[in-house]
Amino acid sequence: SKPVAEEYCETSPGPARGRIGAHAFVFKKARVADDELGEILTVGFFSTIGELELLPGKIIFYHEGVRLVLEGSPVLDHLMKLESRGVVIMICGTCVDHYKVKDRVRVGIVSNAYDILTAMSEAHHLVSP
Repeated sequence: SKPVAEEYCETSPGPARGRIGAHAFVFKKARVADDELGEILTVGFFSTIGELELLPGKIIFYHEGVRLVLEGSPVLDHLMKLESRGVVIMICGTCVDHYKVKDRVRVGIVSNAYDILTAMSEAHHLVSP
């Protein structure tokens, strides 16, 4: 059977504290690594974001990273939970148009370069795994 993130990634017990911070996560790729372990790490990463004391204010997806917000994404449920807690999910509109996947977007706001660059420049710091 295929390994799952929970077998490899420990998360701290207890309730999520989750205040919204002024930092942003930026995803250019659909995985945090390009090998088989990459998907496991990606799922583990997104499941752990929700347990952070300080949640990101925004999570930005562009280039192949937009695949993470689509129907069937292994992290879609995590992203939906983060969005419901106040994290803004921004998606590159040019990218979803290029890949012809706009109708498969299931979370977040399809945005434009101006708004995405503004969000990146206003963030206190950017995290790009």
